[in-house]
Amino acid sequence: MVAEIEIKGLDEVMDRLKKLETLLLSVTDKYNKRWYSIPEAAEYLGVSEITVRRLITRGLLKRSGALRHVKIPADSLENYRKMSVF
Repeated sequence: MVAEIEIKGLDEVMDRLKKLETLLLSVTDKYNKRWYSIPEAAEYLGVSEITVRRLITRGLLKRSGALRHVKIPADSLENYRKMSVF
Protein backbone atom coordinates (compact mmCIF):
# COMPACT_ATOMS: atom_id res chain seq x y z
CA MET A 1 0.00 0.00 0.00
CA VAL A 2 2.72 2.47 0.94
CA ALA A 3 4.76 1.47 -2.12
CA GLU A 4 1.77 2.21 -4.38
CA ILE A 5 1.39 5.70 -2.90
CA GLU A 6 5.11 6.36 -3.35
CA ILE A 7 4.97 5.20 -7.00
CA LYS A 8 1.96 7.40 -7.74
CA GLY A 9 3.73 10.34 -6.10
CA LEU A 10 6.86 9.65 -8.12
CA ASP A 11 4.84 9.52 -11.36
CA GLU A 12 3.32 12.89 -10.50
CA VAL A 13 6.75 14.37 -9.87
CA MET A 14 8.06 12.96 -13.15
CA ASP A 15 5.13 14.46 -15.07
CA ARG A 16 5.80 17.86 -13.52
CA LEU A 17 9.50 17.60 -14.33
CA LYS A 18 8.69 16.80 -17.98
CA LYS A 19 6.41 19.85 -18.18
CA LEU A 20 9.10 22.02 -16.62
CA GLU A 21 11.69 20.69 -19.06
CA THR A 22 9.42 21.51 -22.00
CA LEU A 23 8.90 25.03 -20.67
CA LEU A 24 12.63 25.59 -20.15
CA LEU A 25 13.44 24.35 -23.65
CA SER A 26 10.89 26.70 -25.18
CA VAL A 27 12.40 29.67 -23.31
CA THR A 28 15.93 28.63 -24.31
CA ASP A 29 14.92 28.38 -27.97
CA LYS A 30 13.35 31.81 -27.81
CA TYR A 31 16.60 33.43 -26.71
CA ASN A 32 19.02 31.24 -28.63
CA LYS A 33 19.34 33.52 -31.65
CA ARG A 34 22.11 35.38 -33.46
CA TRP A 35 20.13 38.57 -34.19
CA TYR A 36 17.33 40.31 -32.30
CA SER A 37 14.76 42.87 -33.37
CA ILE A 38 14.25 45.92 -31.16
CA PRO A 39 11.15 44.45 -29.42
CA GLU A 40 12.96 41.14 -28.85
CA ALA A 41 16.04 42.94 -27.50
CA ALA A 42 13.84 45.00 -25.17
CA GLU A 43 12.20 41.86 -23.80
CA TYR A 44 15.57 40.12 -23.47
CA LEU A 45 17.06 43.04 -21.50
CA GLY A 46 13.86 43.78 -19.57
CA VAL A 47 13.67 47.38 -20.79
CA SER A 48 11.44 49.36 -23.15
CA GLU A 49 11.90 49.59 -26.90
CA ILE A 50 12.71 53.29 -26.53
CA THR A 51 15.53 52.40 -24.14
CA VAL A 52 16.97 49.93 -26.68
CA ARG A 53 16.88 52.67 -29.34
CA ARG A 54 18.65 55.06 -26.95
CA LEU A 55 21.32 52.46 -26.20
CA ILE A 56 21.92 52.08 -29.95
CA THR A 57 22.13 55.87 -30.39
CA ARG A 58 24.63 56.14 -27.53
CA GLY A 59 26.72 53.36 -29.02
CA LEU A 60 26.17 50.98 -26.13
CA LEU A 61 24.50 48.43 -28.42
CA LYS A 62 25.62 47.57 -31.93
CA ARG A 63 23.13 47.29 -34.77
CA SER A 64 23.17 45.87 -38.25
CA GLY A 65 23.93 48.42 -40.90
CA ALA A 66 23.16 46.49 -44.04
CA LEU A 67 19.61 45.37 -43.35
CA ARG A 68 16.44 47.38 -43.84
CA HIS A 69 15.14 46.49 -40.39
CA VAL A 70 17.22 47.16 -37.31
CA LYS A 71 18.74 43.97 -35.93
CA ILE A 72 20.99 43.73 -32.90
CA PRO A 73 23.61 40.99 -32.66
CA ALA A 74 23.27 38.61 -29.71
CA ASP A 75 26.86 39.20 -28.60
CA SER A 76 26.16 42.93 -28.31
CA LEU A 77 23.22 42.23 -25.99
CA GLU A 78 25.29 39.82 -23.90
CA ASN A 79 28.13 42.32 -23.58
CA TYR A 80 25.72 45.03 -22.49
CA ARG A 81 24.06 42.74 -19.92
CA LYS A 82 27.46 41.83 -18.46
CA MET A 83 28.61 45.45 -18.11
CA SER A 84 25.34 46.92 -16.84
CA VAL A 85 23.63 46.52 -13.51
CA PHE A 86 19.87 46.03 -13.54
